Amino acid sequence: ALLLGPRTSVMSAAVVKCAACGKPALGKVARLGEDVYCVDCLVCVACSKKLCGPCVQTSYGLICPACADSTKAKMQELEELLSRGDRRGAEKVVEDLKVLGVSIPPGLEEELNAESRQDHQEVQQAFRNLDANGDGSISETEFMEVLAKLGLSSDTCLRAFRDADANKDGK
Repeated sequence: ALLLGPRTSVMSAAVVKCAACGKPALGKVARLGEDVYCVDCLVCVACSKKLCGPCVQTSYGLICPACADSTKAKMQELEELLSRGDRRGAEKVVEDLKVLGVSIPPGLEEELNAESRQDHQEVQQAFRNLDANGDGSISETEFMEVLAKLGLSSDTCLRAFRDADANKDGK
C-alpha cells in the first residue's frame, strides 16, 4: 500500500516515447525539436551510421549531414531533369533517392507513372500501326512497307528488320 503524507502529491508522469522506435525513451535520450530519441535510435536512416553530432531531422527520419547533402543534390538533379523533360533520367534519380530512404512525393511519382503509361500506350499504338493485318506480330512485309514509305532503301529496311528480328522467325 502506498501511504501519502499531507504534503505529498502524486503527479502522473507521461511516458515519453522515442520518435523513431515508439518505445518508452528511458536512460540517455536526445531531444530534437519536440521529438525525443533513444540513444540507440540516433542512426542515419540513409547510411545507418551512428549519429554523434549534428544531424538533419526529415519526414523519413534522421540523416547525417553527408546524406543530407547527397539527398539535396539528388533532389536538385531531379528538378533539373524534370524541367528538361528527361523522364528516364528522373526515374533513375528517384530510384537512387528511394535507396537513400527518401519518400518521393506522391504527386511526382504519379506524374512519372502517368508519363510511363503514356509512353507504353504510344508504343502499343505504333505497334498496331505497323501490324497491318492485326495478327499480333509485325511481318517482314509489314515492316518493309512502313519503312519504304519513310523513304528508306529496301536494303536498309531489310537490314533493320533482320536486326530487330531477335528470334529470326520473320516476325
